[in-house]
Amino acid sequence: MLTICVALPTMAFAECNVKFAWTPQGKTDDIAGYMIFCREKGKDYNYHEPIWEGDNTFFQCTINGLDQSKTYYFVIRAVDRNDNQ
Repeated sequence: MLTICVALPTMAFAECNVKFAWTPQGKTDDIAGYMIFCREKGKDYNYHEPIWEGDNTFFQCTINGLDQSKTYYFVIRAVDRNDNQ
């Protein structure tokens, strides 16, 4: 599991985008896809609702519409074909 933390600068009512790119590691035959989860500082991750999902051909994505006045944390998870994250 890859964990990425991003701190965004303060700027009231401005939106920003964050682009992620990753390289699969090890054996990838069993990977069904990837999910990205997001939380705001001081809150918990909701691992039942990813903010992005892609199959095993996607190795980058852009998360749009983030509030620059908040700090966000992200987790990228590979999902295997047996639905184990």
